[in-house]
Amino acid sequence: MKWIPFIILWLPLVLFSQKTQEMLSAKRVTVGQTFTLNLSVSYSLDSNFSFVAPKDSLVCSRETSSNESIQAGAILRIIDFQDTTICDNRSCRWEGVFSLIALDTGNITLPSLPYLLTGQPHYFKPLTLQSSFVPEKSDVQIYDIYERFRTFPESPSNGIGQGVFFVLLACMLLIISAFIIWYFLRKNRKNLSAKPKSLLEQALLKIDTLEEKKLWITHEKEHYSELSSILKWFLSQLYGIHLLERTTTETMLLLRGKKLSKSKLQEVHELLDASDYVKFAKKSFREEDHLILTQRLRSFVLENSPTPENHD
Repeated sequence: MKWIPFIILWLPLVLFSQKTQEMLSAKRVTVGQTFTLNLSVSYSLDSNFSFVAPKDSLVCSRETSSNESIQAGAILRIIDFQDTTICDNRSCRWEGVFSLIALDTGNITLPSLPYLLTGQPHYFKPLTLQSSFVPEKSDVQIYDIYERFRTFPESPSNGIGQGVFFVLLACMLLIISAFIIWYFLRKNRKNLSAKPKSLLEQALLKIDTLEEKKLWITHEKEHYSELSSILKWFLSQLYGIHLLERTTTETMLLLRGKKLSKSKLQEVHELLDASDYVKFAKKSFREEDHLILTQRLRSFVLENSPTPENHD
């Protein structure tokens, strides 16, 4: 009997801890038709919710008429995305609306979009829709396009004029050919003399260039976008995975699969989280914080770059 009050207190938290809803405005669309994808999450008031929407397109899979499953990129183009959060005394509800256009035909399965709830990753349920071309209408006639061409009379010429023309044309071709040969020989000579830079040299050069720009003074958001891109590029080259277009959540999931140490994962997460703090939360850092974060990125590159023996 003494557990009954605790059960009564915890029951609303359990009921409102998390509830997702996914809905399409249409299950059947035609290529070029605009439709919407509605996502919503209901969660308790003491939970923290985070969702980063894809920018240009949704990477989907589709099934053709031959029942062949094809992994395609940018099948659904994102036109617009709007979201809002409504809270009361007990819970909060987040709602997001994508405006989409189908660019291909077949049975299209949308991806399971990730979101964070109190630091834990979760996913929306995937939805399926059917996309097809606009059906042919029997009462609409298709007209052919007739093109008209204008003929010009041939200009009179003599044999001497034609001979001079061909001589000049041959000289121009020789000059152009000589220039092309000279250009490519010069380019190949530079490529042979230039020593390929190591991953460490390339990464430090990118960091030095970023520091010289001092974008945090005038364009702070652009500065942290480049900082996170340098870190993701370095990790992509180091571990052989593509991270440049990944969100912070997706990047951390892929790096955990590479079995990095907890200290490395924590350092990467803190650098990316600081960049997202400026890019998406529209917050600002002090000038000394900018220098500290840039120095932390430089130290991470120096500590994790392969040695020349391993690099070769």
